Amino acid sequence: MNPLWQDTVQQLVDDGAELVITDPTGDTVFSAPLARACRPDADNPRCLWLRPLAAPFTGPDETLVFSLSQCRRRGLDVAGPPTPADGGGLLLPLANGQQAHLRPATGTAAEVLDIWDTFVGSRLTGAEEQALDALLEDSWTGRYA
Repeated sequence: MNPLWQDTVQQLVDDGAELVITDPTGDTVFSAPLARACRPDADNPRCLWLRPLAAPFTGPDETLVFSLSQCRRRGLDVAGPPTPADGGGLLLPLANGQQAHLRPATGTAAEVLDIWDTFVGSRLTGAEEQALDALLEDSWTGRYA
């Protein structure tokens, strides 16, 4: 990831973002709020790691929780420099011809992100939170798998 726009991506994710991916015709093929972590791949500067969030569900104690196995890290293969998007965020061209739009989370995406923040802050240990934020593993075998 180019350091010139790495800070912008990090700020978007830190502030609460959602990822919308469109195909070459402009149809949305994926959309999800993002956990507050991202990082470039150490070995592939075109790869940006993010953690899209799956929908929360009601746990045994009647609070909302997440299946961390469903909130796996995802890599975007960024094919070129991003451009500012109308309405905020960044547009990133992807190597497969699709386009990723990282934008401020709104509506349901913002609500899911708030639930995620509460879940992480109240349910996970510091070590579990650090493991998620590191974006190093593709699967989760600990609590809340």
